[in-house]
Amino acid sequence: AKAINYRTLTSSATIDLMGTVLVANASGSAHLSSENGNISIKAKVKNLPPASSFGGEFLTYVLWGISPEGRATNLGELVIEHGKGKVKVTEQLKTFGLVVTAEPYFAVSQPSDVVVLENVIGKEALGFEFIDAKYELLKRGQYTLNLTGTEPMAMDKKVPMDVYQARNAVRIAQAAGAATYAPEALGKAQNFMKQADNPDEVKKARIEVAWEAVQRAEDARLISVQKQAKEQAAWEQKVAQDKLDAARRATAAAAAAQDAANKQNAMAAKENDALRTTNQELW
Repeated sequence: AKAINYRTLTSSATIDLMGTVLVANASGSAHLSSENGNISIKAKVKNLPPASSFGGEFLTYVLWGISPEGRATNLGELVIEHGKGKVKVTEQLKTFGLVVTAEPYFAVSQPSDVVVLENVIGKEALGFEFIDAKYELLKRGQYTLNLTGTEPMAMDKKVPMDVYQARNAVRIAQAAGAATYAPEALGKAQNFMKQADNPDEVKKARIEVAWEAVQRAEDARLISVQKQAKEQAAWEQKVAQDKLDAARRATAAAAAAQDAANKQNAMAAKENDALRTTNQELW
């Protein structure tokens, strides 16, 4: 990704967003302005298909800020209607790149590899410094690695999209092992999910608790992933230590065997000397 240094931005600038090979006809722009030491970003995009067209796990789009060191910051969700969407956000960094990815829900903490838009060197961008930034992408299908039946959800227009995202977030957290590794966080997400699923609740209330469900579910997923990574690291360390201990035991056994052989050779040498002396006396 191309990170742009906006430290020289005094008023405002507009940066072009161009579709990737996944959606070549997609386009957009980001209007940036300096406000109270931060960068205000008003992004708008067009010609984007429904996120679910990239796989059953995807339901929305997210705008990311990518630092030169490769840290990805979730700047906000792009809600798409008729292929168009916009979002207004604030970035504290002064040097960053902008990309848009398809995601299973708005609160993801790492971008997927379904990158549909990225900033490009347009006319107004020529006055800024460009820096190459590499960042880690969560492989497509990683969210649903342990899930089956990931076809696009059948959408009911009466159900807010946020509720579908909450359902997605909860099932992905469950697939990540949250019931074992983060039961408390998952339980809270499920409780909020039940409220969001209640058709008798007003739409605004359902959306609010759906947001809570998504965020708690992502917390549960992250906790699970981190704990499993620690377990894996501990297991690998134990395997390595076991191999080292086995190698040390083998070395010690070899040394003991060599020592025993040396002693046996020494005893045999003494016996030979004694026999030689006896023979000389007999002669």
